[in-house]
Amino acid sequence: MKIHALGYVVFESPRHEQWLAFGPEVLGLQIGERGADGTVHLRMDDRHRRLSIHPGKQERLAYVGWELAGKAAFTEAVAELTAKGYTPRLGSAEDCVERQVQGLARFEDPFGFPYEIFYAPVFTAGSFLPGKPMAGTFVGGTDGVGHVVFVVPEISEELETFTTDVLGLELFGDWTATTPDGRVTGPQF
Repeated sequence: MKIHALGYVVFESPRHEQWLAFGPEVLGLQIGERGADGTVHLRMDDRHRRLSIHPGKQERLAYVGWELAGKAAFTEAVAELTAKGYTPRLGSAEDCVERQVQGLARFEDPFGFPYEIFYAPVFTAGSFLPGKPMAGTFVGGTDGVGHVVFVVPEISEELETFTTDVLGLELFGDWTATTPDGRVTGPQF
């Protein structure tokens, strides 16, 4: 798969309304158009949204959206996921309108984290207004959101294979430490 950028990160929360203040006042994000169900969409550039918080009964990750370069890369990624047994499910026309993209598909990683791949996101040039005065620039643009952290029980061979061979990401750094019970663990980037 040829991931272009981390496109969006979406959560569920019973306290989703608190993000209407936290997003702009603390993070400097712009409040986007609210979802029909009350979802809070937050912007960090000219995209429809980069961070969304749906109303929900618990605090949890809803899904992570990985942007692909175009329709050809999307079609190849869906075929690759299918061939590797990840069973991507194509998003409906309504899903694409809600996400403001041309196409999307959903799948899960070996630990059950939900992902979406998508292409051709809608943007409105020059439309981003930070939620508070900022020093310097604060935009995702073609670089996307930046990064996301997943906490997993262990960094297994299956997870490494998924990360590198399926998502196409590359390990560029890690550090380890020995825990009191003798395990060697630490983050990988």
